[in-house]
Amino acid sequence: MLLLPMSRLLTGTTGNHQFRVSPMTQQQLLQVKCYSGYAYPQRPESFVWLDEEHRISTIEKEWREPNRRFFRVVTEDEKVFELCYNEAQDEWWLTH
Repeated sequence: MLLLPMSRLLTGTTGNHQFRVSPMTQQQLLQVKCYSGYAYPQRPESFVWLDEEHRISTIEKEWREPNRRFFRVVTEDEKVFELCYNEAQDEWWLTH
């Protein structure tokens, strides 16, 4: 499964993003919506990938690395993705 980058534009408690391709990495910036209570991102709620919205039903695992937050999520259609929020670049990445 190929998972690609997302970036955010904070508006209240959700982020809305535009598609963009980075020529250096050929990775795609996507749309994502997050719950942001005490911090951004507290947890992702959905993302758009390949023109389809994927709603997250479960967060199986969360972990941190320097300047990064990771989430292993299960969508409502039972697909599994690993999302990475890069704090330094203010971007979301889908990893595998």
